[in-house]
Amino acid sequence: MNDAAAVVEAGAVLRDAYLAESDPATGFRQARATVEEAMRAHPRVVSETFYRFTGRCVRMRIVGERLAERVTAPFAHLRVGEQPPAEVELSIDLWSECETGVPCPVRRQLGDVKATWEVAHGSLTVAPGGRFLRFARLHSRSWFDRTTGQIVGWRACGTVLPTAERAKPMLPLLSIWCSDRDVHLAHAGLVALHGQGVLIAGPSGAGKSTTTLACLLAGFDYLGDDYTGLEELGDGSFVGHAVYSTARLQPHQVARLPLLAEAAIESEDPYDQKYLLPVFQVSPQLLRRAVAIRAIALPRVVGSPEPRLRPASKGQAFLRLAPSSLAMLLSPGTRGLDRLARLVERVPSYWLDLGDDVAPIPSLVEQIVTGARASGAAG
Repeated sequence: MNDAAAVVEAGAVLRDAYLAESDPATGFRQARATVEEAMRAHPRVVSETFYRFTGRCVRMRIVGERLAERVTAPFAHLRVGEQPPAEVELSIDLWSECETGVPCPVRRQLGDVKATWEVAHGSLTVAPGGRFLRFARLHSRSWFDRTTGQIVGWRACGTVLPTAERAKPMLPLLSIWCSDRDVHLAHAGLVALHGQGVLIAGPSGAGKSTTTLACLLAGFDYLGDDYTGLEELGDGSFVGHAVYSTARLQPHQVARLPLLAEAAIESEDPYDQKYLLPVFQVSPQLLRRAVAIRAIALPRVVGSPEPRLRPASKGQAFLRLAPSSLAMLLSPGTRGLDRLARLVERVPSYWLDLGDDVAPIPSLVEQIVTGARASGAAG
């Protein structure tokens, strides 16, 4: 049986159980035992790597060479070596069924469920008390124990992953893990010049990816096109943390950035036409893990011949940043709103009206950096 057929068969088995599988606590324990079984049965295809997520040590163990290659790629810029540099705060263990023959431990029984949300093209279920969560898609399951800091997950096949999963693995669960550590995963990109970070904020389709990638091609440091970890320091300043080193582009965006077209990977999913861009392969020297946030840019597509820059009010910046950041994933509630409000109060914001020509975008973002540096020096 080939990989695609294996995925179809696994999906058929799980389809009827998709809604019935509703006990994240039981599911976590079953998956924990199953991934350990897969590791014992297939030690030669177990990879172990360590990372710094928002400055914290993360261990990732994956059973299945092809799954490991695809899941670890978006985190390549956060890798720290073969040994843990500090105490592990999050462990992630995944296995590929088509590479190991170890199936998902599905149980058709209703459990006590607190709440379920449809997020990130999947279903997120929270058990009573909020300790255990499950994020489910048709061909994947991931469980999260927030108390012990463990994510365990099953994938039907490592070579057949949706573009969204390849670009942003485990997005909802990592968002909650970050939130538990007072780091808000905002729906925004982040670039930097001379150590000065500019948060690129706005809803889907606003031009965040176009802006961040145009800046990357101009030599800016790159920390993400779509999601950024926001951390408030004791002095009231904000640091932006890189999470993923992959971008997703619509076909017309690839055409507007021809220097990246060769590296872009066409989607195999008929329901998701976005291309995958492995930025870590294009410009690894420009990837950064964290940077101070000095300004906010608010891109929007206006269809004018050339892009232009103009100041935005703090209220405009908040209304542009907050809704998409809080709606895309499970939000940290008023705590998250208050944090975003303090950010827009602290740093200047600018409208970045995007036109047909992307070439001037980096110079406009550089103007934002220059203004932020001058403002900081004056302050």
